[in-house]
Amino acid sequence: MYTYILRRLALGALAVVGVSVVVFVVLRVLPGDPLVAIFGPEGFTKLSEAERARYMADLGLSDPLPVQYFHWVQDIIRGNFGHSFFRAESVADMIARRGPLTAEIALIGYTLLILTRSIVGGFDSVSRDVTEAADGMGYGRRTRLTGVDLLLAEASFRHGEDNPDDLHLTGRQAGEVAARTRVPRLVLTHIPPWYDAAGALAEAAEVYDGDLTAASPGATYDV
Repeated sequence: MYTYILRRLALGALAVVGVSVVVFVVLRVLPGDPLVAIFGPEGFTKLSEAERARYMADLGLSDPLPVQYFHWVQDIIRGNFGHSFFRAESVADMIARRGPLTAEIALIGYTLLILTRSIVGGFDSVSRDVTEAADGMGYGRRTRLTGVDLLLAEASFRHGEDNPDDLHLTGRQAGEVAARTRVPRLVLTHIPPWYDAAGALAEAAEVYDGDLTAASPGATYDV
């Protein structure tokens, strides 16, 4: 469980770094000269090459891209978001002034989302209760899967470990579903690289005696 959480945190950190790199690169490759944005087209033409070079150096735009990225991340961590040349004010001041309104709109949107999900979840809960009741009488999920030739089921967790509830299946649980619904073929997928696919197949084989395989890139299945 703790290893799983640490892996998730590490992947989240990598995602944040990756997004920051993409944003930085996009900002640097967009067409347009920052000096034109500051001085205007007419003012830019009046600058000498030496003046242009000096201004670019003062802005840190003449440094190599890795150095620029390092300074950019440092400024963000320190809360220094720079200065808007278009509005002639600090970006931090703009965020402070407009942030409360943006937060209010986000809160309203999130509240509407929660209300919508509650309503939809209520209908889904009623449907699930009816299905569970029918399943107890020999119908329900078993009837829904009648005639299914192949079941593709994820098996991200290992049986017997301290796995979070209602998140992923184990190989054994996938096998139990296939056995209960009498599906002739079961294909296990979403097996993380730190788990051996053979282990997930072995778990499923303990409770399922049908055609059992693990999904692989490029594989095709006739149904």
